[in-house]
Amino acid sequence: MSIDRQIKNSIRRSILRTMKANLNTAVVLQACCYIDGLGSRLFKGSGNRKQFKQYVEQYMPETHDLLKKRSRLLHKADGYCLDLLWRDIRCGLVHAIHTKTTSRIIGRGKTSVHLNTKDKRYRGIDLVLSSPRFIDDFLKSLKNI
Repeated sequence: MSIDRQIKNSIRRSILRTMKANLNTAVVLQACCYIDGLGSRLFKGSGNRKQFKQYVEQYMPETHDLLKKRSRLLHKADGYCLDLLWRDIRCGLVHAIHTKTTSRIIGRGKTSVHLNTKDKRYRGIDLVLSSPRFIDDFLKSLKNI
């Protein structure tokens, strides 16, 4: 199933408008929401988490490769940092207003960093996501869907 060109152009314009305001955390949140929506449209019936991860794996190769390399550096399984992207970046941003969230997102110039605040399993293992690279890879992915 492909996504209508008008929808893709609307997404692209929306992301570029947000980027002009130089709001890195906001543009990453926006891209994550679009990935959720596009993933649910492209990968029926597999659940939000799986659809999000499938979208990144299939349409965002640069981001996926970086996450695999980071997983190996941490001596973890290949999907580990992809799980962190979902749980801490995507869910951390989308559910930031929820009082029981286990993560905080901190904007640092051109990157977004998650910090785990309660979960002992992940303490000290932060995922640093380069906002410009993530957004560029997301915008490229729109051409392939």
